Amino acid sequence: MNIRDTVENLHREHDEEARLLGAFESALELAVTGDDEKRSLGLSELRNIVKQSARIRGSSAHDSEALNSPAFLLVDGSERARLKETLFHLERASYEFRKELAFATTFSTEELVGQGRRLAASIREQIAYEEELLREVEAELSGDSARLTSRE
Repeated sequence: MNIRDTVENLHREHDEEARLLGAFESALELAVTGDDEKRSLGLSELRNIVKQSARIRGSSAHDSEALNSPAFLLVDGSERARLKETLFHLERASYEFRKELAFATTFSTEELVGQGRRLAASIREQIAYEEELLREVEAELSGDSARLTSRE
């Protein structure tokens, strides 16, 4: 797979994660309502979404794959270090959320919802940061294409 294909795949993954985050945030809102049935439904939906989302699940394999993707290998050292650090912090936040979710009941959702909202905001920030890096990679690739074309 070439770098352009990798970049496109990462854009698609970001779109899917954003879709799942929307569902995640909706489930968080259900989990904090005053209605027991809605809270129960919200908790159930949260558990299901966690299974679907590598970022919310805190998959270090997914993060490692992203970090070592050919697209991000083009990013300079300081940005790669920042990317690695933010992925590590996301993994920890995800772990804390999943730990809270494992013990959450319809009677105790406030802490879980607070953690979930912070996690969702952090994931959105991470996706935006990665998209910024991908735009830089795309610009660099376009520049390379222009240089190659001008040589012919």
